[in-house]
Amino acid sequence: MNIIFHCPSLIPLRNNSGHDLRIGGQALAEILFALAVAILLINGLVVAMRSGISNSQFSQHKVQSVHLAQQSMERARSIRDNGEWINLGSNANLTLMGDTGAGFVTLDGVNFNRDVTVTPSTIINPNDARIITVTVSWNEFNRPVQTELRMILTNWR
Repeated sequence: MNIIFHCPSLIPLRNNSGHDLRIGGQALAEILFALAVAILLINGLVVAMRSGISNSQFSQHKVQSVHLAQQSMERARSIRDNGEWINLGSNANLTLMGDTGAGFVTLDGVNFNRDVTVTPSTIINPNDARIITVTVSWNEFNRPVQTELRMILTNWR
């Protein structure tokens, strides 16, 4: 008498096109591995995008700070060109429209502090030259950042 054992896991399950339909533990591991790789790739893309946006905002604020500093430089030139050289001393009023007092300016929700100092030149005759230093500072991601421009302005008249 022959005893025949029937073991369902050894019977191949195939569809009409002949593909094996069994799903084993190895396929589950492959799916989990693929899912982990996909999550790591998406995470990397998100980090790269956030970094790009942060750099873009910093660049925009840097350009704005340089523009604010250049405005103060132009104000100093204007005082000189209007024959008011004597008024371009260490207490020169180089505040501009848009300053909310003491050199504070708000652009696009960012508070910039513009500080202008005027000192006599030690390189050229102090009566005929002034060193104009404009420092614009602001906070970027809770870190202090600043831009500084410096020029020597001469009394050409």
